[in-house]
Amino acid sequence: MNRCRSLLGFICLLFIFACQANGPVSRPSAVERTDASASASVQIPATPNQDPKSANSTPQSIPQTPQSTPPPPHQDAKSHQGQITGSFTSGLNIAWITFAADIGTGHPDLEALRTQFALLAGAGGTLARLWLHTDGTVTPEFTDNLVTSPGTYAIADLSKILDLAQSEGVRLMPTLWSFDMVRSELKKTSPGVVLRNHLLLTDSDATTAYLDKALTPMVNAVKNHPALYAWDIVNESEGMTATENWGQVAPADRITHLQIQTFINRVAGRIHKIAPKNLVTSGAVSFKYLSQRAGLDNFYSDAGLISAGGDPLGTLDFYEVHHYNQMGKEYSPFLHDVSYFAVDKPVLVGEFAMQEYLEHGVTAPRLLYAKLQANGYIGALGWKDGRMPALNLMLNSIIYLQFPADLGGDPLLCAHFAGGFGTPFYDGQTLYRMQTAASDQADKRQRCIVE
Repeated sequence: MNRCRSLLGFICLLFIFACQANGPVSRPSAVERTDASASASVQIPATPNQDPKSANSTPQSIPQTPQSTPPPPHQDAKSHQGQITGSFTSGLNIAWITFAADIGTGHPDLEALRTQFALLAGAGGTLARLWLHTDGTVTPEFTDNLVTSPGTYAIADLSKILDLAQSEGVRLMPTLWSFDMVRSELKKTSPGVVLRNHLLLTDSDATTAYLDKALTPMVNAVKNHPALYAWDIVNESEGMTATENWGQVAPADRITHLQIQTFINRVAGRIHKIAPKNLVTSGAVSFKYLSQRAGLDNFYSDAGLISAGGDPLGTLDFYEVHHYNQMGKEYSPFLHDVSYFAVDKPVLVGEFAMQEYLEHGVTAPRLLYAKLQANGYIGALGWKDGRMPALNLMLNSIIYLQFPADLGGDPLLCAHFAGGFGTPFYDGQTLYRMQTAASDQADKRQRCIVE
């Protein structure tokens, strides 16, 4: 039976709703908040973690508004950058409720989104990252392999979600595209979608059609929305290249780094032209592609993007980096402060796996966000997808930023067993380690709960 020991009745009700929506759960970790007036904890379900780049992450399934006057120079967006550097931004990846279909069907799952927004806000977090087109199966709309509109419901759905985020006190960073747009699994089921996506990324006319017919009307519709934090252009575009290629992209479908730079430059330039106060970024898979110190070019520098695409407005306002252990400790934002990478813009850590905390130099997942804050990054968004893996761990970590206290309480927490032993693992909804080095993982009585 799930236990909810919180004095915060509203959050408990949300927890119960989340549990009902996700089915029966085993005993979750505790989330604890301590302040001068009250001490309470709330238990929130998590589900088994899954690599966001694995094949199993894939799913089971307006006319243009012209500018009447020339836009001002792209200086407003640069000054607007102060809004993201003044304080640490904590949040999470919603990524998706339904892969590639949260926006554009006319029926966004507002209740599921409301639950996550409310839990995030209740923990003190402020930012959610949500994927938009993703792999292009739902939006935008194409005719003869060229984009003709954002899709019948895309703008309305995005507007509803932004309104919902505002009502819950959080902001949204829509991610337009992902490396999934040319991956081999998509080509097996929808070869025509991969063909048109490849053209969109590599053919100038196809890119222009997207900018004119989809991006421009979307940006014009929501550019002044108070819940819009920034536009994220492509999730881990390096996955489409021969260098990384974790999408098992066929050789003919791979995208070069120069083509990615060109696309990002043109998209960023168009957004800055019509919405100078909107912030723009793009999620790099690793500092491997952002740091001169690492011995590689910073592919997302102003000079690199402008040289590739030719648009002087097509630069990023801040960098977004992701980190997973397989990318190597030399690129870890947890093990190196931001100055180590010699970057020339603020850096948001937009994805990381909470269960990899041992490799991140901390003794518990709840310390991860504070570690990134101490290392000089402007924000942190832990990874999860529609199955809500690691949600409770992220909320713990966000709360710890404000109320850095020991969890105590539950005698099965790993904190009572020297942090636990062995590799952390999920079982059902909970992340575990073992109580002793000699414990048998199969014996549930010898497990402890990772907080």
